[in-house]
Amino acid sequence: MKKKHTDTNKHPILVLKTFVLLLFVFSSLYLIYNIYHLEKFNQRYIARIQDVYSYTRRFGSYYNNTPEEYKAENHYKTNNVSLIVNTASKVKTLSSGIAKLRSQLNRLTNNNIWTIAVFENPADYAHFDPIRPEYLTQFDKYGENSVMHRIVQREHLDNTYQSFYGCNIKLTESYIETGSHTQIRTLYYPIYNNKHLDALVAIDIKNNLLTKCLQHYNANYLTVLNSNKTGNIYNIKELLPCSKLNPINIGINLFSILKVVFLPALILSFLSGYFKTCLIKKKYAIQRDQMTNFYRRDYYEKKL
Repeated sequence: MKKKHTDTNKHPILVLKTFVLLLFVFSSLYLIYNIYHLEKFNQRYIARIQDVYSYTRRFGSYYNNTPEEYKAENHYKTNNVSLIVNTASKVKTLSSGIAKLRSQLNRLTNNNIWTIAVFENPADYAHFDPIRPEYLTQFDKYGENSVMHRIVQREHLDNTYQSFYGCNIKLTESYIETGSHTQIRTLYYPIYNNKHLDALVAIDIKNNLLTKCLQHYNANYLTVLNSNKTGNIYNIKELLPCSKLNPINIGINLFSILKVVFLPALILSFLSGYFKTCLIKKKYAIQRDQMTNFYRRDYYEKKL
């Protein structure tokens, strides 16, 4: 009986040791799994941004091949794309192309495209999808060559026709838009013909794109990747293509790892302790007589 009592006392210690061991093993394996997917996600995210650039550049060919038609000074709307004509003139009918561009970019950005605008140079007219007061306020101030002066020079996009295979496109840093108070990043793409700026495509992307992509990826692959700048035991810090400041941060937090593996390790340690206890009891019942607690004759005779 004394031996049996001693084994019972050792049971909680055994469970605790098993739990600590399983927690360490599971945490290490799950951390390696997340590190692998962190690298994979980063590559996919950068490739997705490159695809956004690629589709935006294709709009330049559509713009150049779109015919013009005369429009009086007015506000027109087609396919949710608004055309604001400040001066009666010939204008390019871009509504279907802008709608298609939005559809393609929304697919790549999980519906995080805020606004697509195409400004002409000079600013006789402009397209907006959708039209918002913030853009209308700016557009009313545009005059001859003002697009070049206000945006292109500020973003260092002048003469980008000389770098067709490089960054002839610019992704701004994150900022809060005046009026809407929405945190966005703007993608600018100037369309040049014969070294003259004909138009400027401006695409506002909601700044929570990275967070939403991470949430979608974590749900699909059961990972715990995050976009926190601090508190990670492993992280990747990288500039987005055609961006110069504010690199993205993708990392793995130790607490998130432990939170995921804690319950499975605890359950398995209790199950392990339970089955080991059952095994000991069964072994004891086979070896010893239940009344006298002495070894059974059929057990010790085989040993002898």
